[in-house]
Amino acid sequence: TGKSNFGILTAFFALFLTLLSTINAAVAAMPLEAKRKDTLMQHEASLVRSASNRKQAIDSLNGFYNLANNLANAANQVANQVDNARRENESAEETHRKALSEENNDMVP
Repeated sequence: TGKSNFGILTAFFALFLTLLSTINAAVAAMPLEAKRKDTLMQHEASLVRSASNRKQAIDSLNGFYNLANNLANAANQVANQVDNARRENESAEETHRKALSEENNDMVP
C-alpha cells in the first residue's frame, strides 16, 4: 500500500503542477488579452477619427464645389447682362443712325 499511496500522491502532485501551470499561463495571458483589447479599442477609435476626418473633408469639398458653382452662375449672369446691354446699345446706335439718315434725307431737296 505504500507504493500505491506514493503513486497516488505522485499523480495528484503531477495534476497539481499541471493545474498550477495552467493557472499561471492564464494569469500571464490576462495582461496580453487586456493589451490586445486596448490596442483594438485604440485602432477602432483611430478608424472612427479617420472616418470623421474623411467626412469633414468631403463636406468641405462639397462646400467648395457649391461655392464654385454659385460663382460660375453669378459670372454667367453678369456675362448675360453685359451681352444684353451690348445688344441694347447696338440697337440704340442703329436707331440713332437711322434717325440721322432720315434727318439727312429730309434736308436734301
